[in-house]
Amino acid sequence: MERNIIIENICTACRCGERRAEEYLTAELRNLRELRDAGALCYGDLETACSGLGLDFDYTDYFCQCLVTELTPIYDEQSLFQPFHTADGRCENPP
Repeated sequence: MERNIIIENICTACRCGERRAEEYLTAELRNLRELRDAGALCYGDLETACSGLGLDFDYTDYFCQCLVTELTPIYDEQSLFQPFHTADGRCENPP
């Protein structure tokens, strides 16, 4: 997905200008990078980023690609995330 399309969708959802939408997107990416670097990133964090920006969950792919392309070749999408716990306490890998 193109970054420009995402910026336009954030503008629409947040009723803000492009500059402000860019700042929101940059802040969400920074937050996700911090979680990744701390080893605490879960798939739900991508969904939370989308929700916070007023984006459909389809945009989780964009965030995932941004995070994966910054890593060395030994990483892949599956190793990017930590397992998460369900309501009944089971630990599962992300979808």
